[in-house]
Amino acid sequence: MRLAIILLAFLACAPEQQELFDRSVFEDTWWEVNTLGYNACFLVHQSGEIFIFEPDYGTYFAGSWEYEDPGMYHVESDSLNNAEVLEIKKKKDCWKISGYSILKIEACACTLL
Repeated sequence: MRLAIILLAFLACAPEQQELFDRSVFEDTWWEVNTLGYNACFLVHQSGEIFIFEPDYGTYFAGSWEYEDPGMYHVESDSLNNAEVLEIKKKKDCWKISGYSILKIEACACTLL
């Protein structure tokens, strides 16, 4: 009976553990988005800055961020009216990003650079 309880407790915790956000994997790596015809790469730099690479425009500064556990980035940019709060979750080899306007974006390893 005790083993069954321990197994149930372990199984109940497993999905939550799989969703833990690892900043060291997400930050300082170029990720690519291709949403609604917009194709670009972005870098969330550990210094608190965000950079974007677009094939036609090159690399440019896009804003700044502050991190909050678990997996939340408060992003400020001149192009945004208000600060956006983005939630980042691991999705296999990619990331699911929600909170940017109403879009849910998937970001995978950048192939444009």
